[in-house]
Amino acid sequence: MNKHLQEQMRIVPIDWDKILAKNAEGARQQAYDVIKRMNSHFAIFMNGPNIGKIRIERKLRFSEQSIFDTISVAKAKQLFNRKLHLSWVEYGEKKNWSKNVISLWLDGDPSNRKEIYHTPDHTHDHTPVQSGYIPSPLVKWLEYHLNDPLGSSPIRFNSFNPRNVVYATFLEHANESHDWTPKGISVEFYKMMPLTKPNKGHRVRKRGISCIFIPSVEYCLKLLQNWQSDEI
Repeated sequence: MNKHLQEQMRIVPIDWDKILAKNAEGARQQAYDVIKRMNSHFAIFMNGPNIGKIRIERKLRFSEQSIFDTISVAKAKQLFNRKLHLSWVEYGEKKNWSKNVISLWLDGDPSNRKEIYHTPDHTHDHTPVQSGYIPSPLVKWLEYHLNDPLGSSPIRFNSFNPRNVVYATFLEHANESHDWTPKGISVEFYKMMPLTKPNKGHRVRKRGISCIFIPSVEYCLKLLQNWQSDEI
């Protein structure tokens, strides 16, 4: 038997008829329901080595075991080219709308789609073996600046921050036994918070001051929760 056919027989295909079924009144609610159903099969990586790619989850036919594949957004749109068709009446005029299901899922409210945040390894080469597990100072740094009820933190989320300010505040939470350099601090941010890393050769400067991007509060909160729970 053809190997690809064998694989198809082992895997339960995605039931698009069920996902796209109309179970609610109103175009907005229908779109919301489709996105929620898609979350049982699709999730997008928000950081880490697969950032921006989509994980697909399906079941084996004769067991409850899940299998996973990771593909690009472009490939997902090519493989899953179904569309959601909606129609409604607005101010007495009939409206028609259709959109690829992957585009719908990606372009909707981020809080509705399923996202994956990779938890990096907090241990470092400079950490002595006998000292055991030592979390990165970045964990305490982020926790401190997220929990800022008085608004006194100099860190601005979803914005470019002066590197000298970020470095200085980072050192306030660092272990004095380790000699952190500006380069070492930058690498720590890039590794644990990939969205802070600039494109190669394009370090941002604002009014002549070298800056580093600090992601949104929502993104950072999810990262912190994953670091603290040590879950992927």
